[in-house]
Amino acid sequence: MDDLKKFLVGGVITLVLGGTAYTFTQQDVINNFAEDTGVSQEEATEYVNNITDSDLVPYQEIGTGLVNDGQLTVDAAEEIDCINYEYDWETTSLSCYDGKEQMRRVGEDDIALGNSYIKLDSETSTTGDIQETIAIIDKVNTNYNLPIIQAIMTPSEIDEHKKTHSYNKSLLKSALDSQK
Repeated sequence: MDDLKKFLVGGVITLVLGGTAYTFTQQDVINNFAEDTGVSQEEATEYVNNITDSDLVPYQEIGTGLVNDGQLTVDAAEEIDCINYEYDWETTSLSCYDGKEQMRRVGEDDIALGNSYIKLDSETSTTGDIQETIAIIDKVNTNYNLPIIQAIMTPSEIDEHKKTHSYNKSLLKSALDSQK
């Protein structure tokens, strides 16, 4: 993992962000993951232990993917034509205009999170940048409760995306907590 370095030695993790090394335990990550997702300690342990080295990628790569996906979502929202078309996801409680606005917001939040991850991967990132990234992760995970997302994604897709974001949040929160 190029600029982002994660070393796991005997349950101790060292995460290097912005030239600062943060050291914490895998148990810290598990505890934060359980707290964030509401799963049991056993489920959190299983999830965290099942993450392989190939699942871990630099924040620059995560960020670039989120920026690209977010832009695709914003572009798709812009192409929604509420005057001439009716969409499968429209319901009495989700108008076309509301769905279009929700999609735009989801895309913009994904772009913001992507840019925040990219900043974390720079030598100038600070603890403030980590805190900001955590706040944006919370916003992005809340977006999965929006009616438009519920209509276009399966529950298992939503669950996996939220858990992935929560895992990254748990790493970052553990890093911040290690400085206290």
